[in-house]
Amino acid sequence: MTLFRRMRGATTPPALKPRRRLRAAVSSITAGGVAVIALVSVHGFGTMPAPGTLLTAGTDFTVTSSITAWPSCSGGAALFYPGVTRCITYTVKNNISVPITVLNINLTVDSTTSPTPPAGCNPSTNLDVSQANFSGTFAVGASPATAPSPGRQIAMRETNSNQDACKGVAFHFAYTGTARYTDPTTTTLASSQNPANQGQTVMFTATVSPQISQPVAGTVAFKDAGNPISGCGSIAVSGGTAQCSTAFNAAGTHPITASFTPTDSTNFSMSTSSTLNENVNTGLQNCNVTLGPGFVTITGTYKGNYEVKNGQSLYLNGGTITGNVQVNAGGRFVSSGGTVGGNVTSLGGPVKLGGLAISGNLITTDAQVGLGDGMNIHGKATITGGGPVCINGPSANHIRIGGALDVSQLPASQVLDSICGTYIGGELDVEKNAQPFLIGGTSSCPGNTVTGSFLVQNNSAKVTIGAVGSGLGNTAQQSITVQKNTGGGSLTNNATGQSCTLQSNTPGIVGSLNTANGTNTCNRTA
Repeated sequence: MTLFRRMRGATTPPALKPRRRLRAAVSSITAGGVAVIALVSVHGFGTMPAPGTLLTAGTDFTVTSSITAWPSCSGGAALFYPGVTRCITYTVKNNISVPITVLNINLTVDSTTSPTPPAGCNPSTNLDVSQANFSGTFAVGASPATAPSPGRQIAMRETNSNQDACKGVAFHFAYTGTARYTDPTTTTLASSQNPANQGQTVMFTATVSPQISQPVAGTVAFKDAGNPISGCGSIAVSGGTAQCSTAFNAAGTHPITASFTPTDSTNFSMSTSSTLNENVNTGLQNCNVTLGPGFVTITGTYKGNYEVKNGQSLYLNGGTITGNVQVNAGGRFVSSGGTVGGNVTSLGGPVKLGGLAISGNLITTDAQVGLGDGMNIHGKATITGGGPVCINGPSANHIRIGGALDVSQLPASQVLDSICGTYIGGELDVEKNAQPFLIGGTSSCPGNTVTGSFLVQNNSAKVTIGAVGSGLGNTAQQSITVQKNTGGGSLTNNATGQSCTLQSNTPGIVGSLNTANGTNTCNRTA
């Protein structure tokens, strides 16, 4: 509201008389004790524009103004006296169904509008609106919300000598203003496989939908129980969707959410999906080997070496082979107990061994390998290529390997490899694998005991090493080193008698609750 009056004295206002009528864009402000709101319609779009387009009011939003005392900018309508500063406040009413952000409001005095002011009454000099323009931003909620701007200055510049020059003159105000609207978004989440098995790759798709059907740019962060999923912390939205591909090492229910952050937060809102409960079944039984036709069962003693030829299957059921066992690429070897007096070597044929004592070494190349409860390998175990690999003692240390265990160069697969519940008398080396690995960390995959060093490096798939909970972490008498892996993962609740090193992993592996008697850099993300 604006009320104009003229004073005769220089410092104390005498009796006042009507001086002028001021006209705004669609209504006027009149002297003489009557104050009329000046409604400003700066016309823009009749339909919803695209995000980022400047709104210039009209049916989209309207502006009203009021003039009060300066500097409090509060109270009722203030009288205007020559040379006295007043406060003008713009109030914006939002007429559309999404929030808007006001960018600026400008007021000018039109000195050319008829009737032409008389000499001595120059609107450009008699009324100072130089500081009345609002610049900055303020938000107005969705219709029918309103919000005022911060107050700005406006003043009369007439003096005692010229105060009568504008008597009866109509001043014409012109308002302009701009705003943008913030388009509310919603984010929905879908899974490619629910339930899934441990180690199986699942694709999550987040769909971001603005309320107004327009393209939207930004990123989506995918989280599991509130924790970022490795490699999916900031996925760009393309064509309205963002996708996260991951494999779960832990069985159970995983609460997944997707949160959208817009590139332009002025024009689009953030949004988070509802929780999607991804159910993951145990995948540790994926190394079963069934006997094919032509199988041979040994329950007694076989003296010498035994070759399992292509197209043959050997089932050692409590018997003894005094020499070595070689499994050709087309052969199969399954045991439920017994003894091999030498080495067991596979040249590609799958082996599923439980309750078996091997006096020598286990060496496999490009083979599927399953080692179960009761296994006792007196020498070392070297597994190269092939897969899946399941070394799983249902209870801690129910598999014993007297020497080192090396697992390397497994090709890319959706299957989860595992090393669980195993006593390893030498070094554990898990290196250069493209399949995801679980090394301890679940109730069905307890932690391992390693008397030598524990090394996990140069793996390109996700590695999960230990977890929170009794018996779920791993123990190494010497050092633990996790480095140069590129598939992400976690290192949790592991203990070493020497140093623990977590470094140079991209993306970083999350380390926590690890203990060491020497230098410990494992409780960080690196």
